Amino acid sequence: ALIIKANSISNNTLMKIEELKSSEFFKIAGGFKPEGGDVIALYAVHPFDALFPHSVELSLAAPRDAFADIKRLSVYHFFEGKAPKPLPVRYNSAVNAFIARTRSCGYFALMRDASPPLISIPPTQEFIEDCRDYRKIRFYARDLLSQPAPHSIECLIDGEPYPAQYDPDRKWVEISVPRAALDGKSHHVILRVSDWAGNRAELR
Repeated sequence: ALIIKANSISNNTLMKIEELKSSEFFKIAGGFKPEGGDVIALYAVHPFDALFPHSVELSLAAPRDAFADIKRLSVYHFFEGKAPKPLPVRYNSAVNAFIARTRSCGYFALMRDASPPLISIPPTQEFIEDCRDYRKIRFYARDLLSQPAPHSIECLIDGEPYPAQYDPDRKWVEISVPRAALDGKSHHVILRVSDWAGNRAELR
């Protein structure tokens, strides 16, 4: 369902909501196929070039067993050949539906994210950078669906916790460590990152 309040459409617009087969998602999204991604429902809201001056509310019915897996389900918005982007969403248990807001039409999918983020080491020139008394250490952390959750990041170096910042534009975790704590010997690093769906990845 699409709930459009007064003044949300500036011109006369013929709108259409089309239910599609979940299997069509990967073709429409240009082959985008994250591991663990499960398409529950897929809809096209026409016309694709419509932009709303005020956000409208989109309601997608949830599967019967949604409450048991509520954290991993979310609504994603995309256009043909583009990767889906998660929308801010809330679950309404009274009607067993996920409620999201959007300011444009396009494709909308209710998806389950069961895959953890991908953590990797960047090229040497980005991996370590010295900045006065601190050494910045960076790791890539990417998630193809629900995105890494900054509050979930945990970093231990030789058993000691260090604060970490997540840069969503560069897709990396940055840890600032006093250079005195790094003496040139081998060190044991543990980095843990979860996505917003609660899937957790660990790099040692």
